[in-house]
Amino acid sequence: MNLAVFLSLVAGHLIGDFLLQNRWVATRKKKISILILHVAIVTLVSYLWLGLWTLWVIPAVLFLTHFALDFVKNVFGNEGLAWFLGDQCLHLVVIFILARYEVHPMAMPYWIFVVPSFLKLTVVLIGVLLAVWFGGVLITKAVAPIIAEAFPDHGGGTPGLSNGGRLIGMLERALILLLVVAGQAAGVGWLFAAKSIFRFGEIKDSSQRKEAEYIIIGTLMSFGWALLVAFLTQYLLTQVPLSPWGTFRLQ
Repeated sequence: MNLAVFLSLVAGHLIGDFLLQNRWVATRKKKISILILHVAIVTLVSYLWLGLWTLWVIPAVLFLTHFALDFVKNVFGNEGLAWFLGDQCLHLVVIFILARYEVHPMAMPYWIFVVPSFLKLTVVLIGVLLAVWFGGVLITKAVAPIIAEAFPDHGGGTPGLSNGGRLIGMLERALILLLVVAGQAAGVGWLFAAKSIFRFGEIKDSSQRKEAEYIIIGTLMSFGWALLVAFLTQYLLTQVPLSPWGTFRLQ
């Protein structure tokens, strides 16, 4: 497999499918015109980030498969965790097949010759997008049933800032990624302790056990996902070359 192509396409997918997909688009993708717009954005970003300008088969396959997968999900699926993970895994399989069979093993993205550290920057970008944006959607879908049980009379949560919980989660996962990649993984313990003090200070008595359990589960999910992505990012950074003339040492 051409790892440089694989990483570039993964980065393009994450940028288009998460960073550039706002709530307005996400809630209206059942309309064919909005779905086509979304798929076109993902395909264009992937094509530009990859930079193999003459390989039209890659954007063509990405467009057709992304459209087909999202269309099937819109018609037969739902917004649950299983459909989300299945959809993303199939997108990843398509990217793997393209990087494995449609590109010469020695082909390199155009940008790696412009910015020698392009692949390392791509790995960092993938880590940030997976930890912060992808992780946000993943954790939200994973805890949705728990929220419905813990807060049946509060519209899915307790009063607070409209996006407060989401921003806290994004910031904590970003900090975990930064700490691990910077070689300061021990700092994650202090971050966990600080959050625990602030969040559990909201729990006043034993009648709020469901809320306490929801906080624990959500926090552990968020920290666990961020740590997994952070250590994977740290590992990949040691494997990709610093220049286009280096060789991959993936083991």
